[in-house]
Amino acid sequence: SKMKPDHPSLRGTTFDVHVFAEPSSSTSSLEGGLLLPTYLRLGQLTTGKGQAREVAVASGPLFINPFADPESVGKDYVSRTSGRILDGGEVMVNMPMRLILLDPSHARASMIQTAINRVFPEQQGQDGPTARGINDEQIEIRVPPSWKYDINSFMEIMTHITLRVQNPETVAVQVKRMIEQDPSPRNADAAIWRWRSLGDRALPIIRPLYEYPDEIPRLAALRAGGGLKDPMCVPHLIDMANDDIGLGNRLDALDLLQEMPADFRIEIGLRPLLNSPDLEIRLHATETLVARNDPAIDKYTIGNKFDLIVVDSDHNTIYVTQTGVPRIILTGNINITRPLTMQTWGSDLLIKESKTNEQALEVKYRNNTGHSYRYDNISPSLPTFTMFLSHVTTPEAPAPGLDLTYSRTIGAIHSLWRQQYLNADFKVEQDRLLAAIQRLTSETTYTPRPEFGTEETEEGEELDSRFLK
Repeated sequence: SKMKPDHPSLRGTTFDVHVFAEPSSSTSSLEGGLLLPTYLRLGQLTTGKGQAREVAVASGPLFINPFADPESVGKDYVSRTSGRILDGGEVMVNMPMRLILLDPSHARASMIQTAINRVFPEQQGQDGPTARGINDEQIEIRVPPSWKYDINSFMEIMTHITLRVQNPETVAVQVKRMIEQDPSPRNADAAIWRWRSLGDRALPIIRPLYEYPDEIPRLAALRAGGGLKDPMCVPHLIDMANDDIGLGNRLDALDLLQEMPADFRIEIGLRPLLNSPDLEIRLHATETLVARNDPAIDKYTIGNKFDLIVVDSDHNTIYVTQTGVPRIILTGNINITRPLTMQTWGSDLLIKESKTNEQALEVKYRNNTGHSYRYDNISPSLPTFTMFLSHVTTPEAPAPGLDLTYSRTIGAIHSLWRQQYLNADFKVEQDRLLAAIQRLTSETTYTPRPEFGTEETEEGEELDSRFLK
């Protein structure tokens, strides 16, 4: 999810919405459907005065499986009576969380409230303090506006806040000493969040670890420094993103660099990753640079339907999102090969080479109302052709276009790829996530120093280092 900046507190958070046709209705397909603004309520559907309060609103075009033929209803296994609106829901009211003390204590609840508000003071637009004690066992928690994009980190920091008000440097030194003496992954994770909860006063203690010889303390310090937006860790995070030290570490470095303040070193240091042979690194670097508004990447918003990202790269890839913000990413130089004759969606869409210009395309399209249109001399460059598929022709923007939805635009591109008319790999978000999960669960994300590894005696007996956890 993401936050709209003009909303206070949790109000404004957006999310994907699942839509289902009424089972008792005669609806056979939601293809091309549009949900009008609809209020969402918690709990079971009721009527009258017993309805729950409205907590969110949803609207937008439905995203149906874009890789199936819309004309084959009843002939395949695709469910067309359900769909998803990408980023189509928006929270309307604030819904605070609560901390529950296992051992009720007014004094303890007051200390926790003070400690949380010290680290997360109330921000402009926030509808109350971050922590507010209700009684001796409950503390109400509001997520500050600046943390709504990363609630998981907010929760981690909050649960690692020290109750000691004075001398946070002493706590930072103690944490540093702990991870140096016992550099285990579990201690590293705890150290990251303890340092981040201490804020900028922890930076002088963790900066010497940016070049620490042991990988675990070094990466923990870089993650903490990156989370605190320390400019001194930028070159180290860039090296971390470029080094072959495990996918998880590299992705963490890219995420931390994405949130850093303006720094030209980041864009320069990450642009080589756009040519990385590793698909996940290439796409993640693209998303990082897009978020940082790097001028080296072209971004187009197509009629409020989706974002089209065009990236100069050595590798030709088509990537489409299936959740969150609708987005098509094209890397490399992708063109529709000719000669071709491609027909899809029954006879609704026909693409072939132009009779008047062998370097261009001719497109025939029949829309939902049955009207047929013919377009000639359309560019075979996939970025331009994608814009043509989704563009709606108006007096202000008279360029030709088919006004296809995001879902059907993807379907047309996928049909071209499936029939081998595109010189690129086609990847969808689900494939990417599954591949990343498989890699993250199978690879080691850090390499122990040789003297900390498992050794064998001359007799072949293993001796486990007491430092290896």
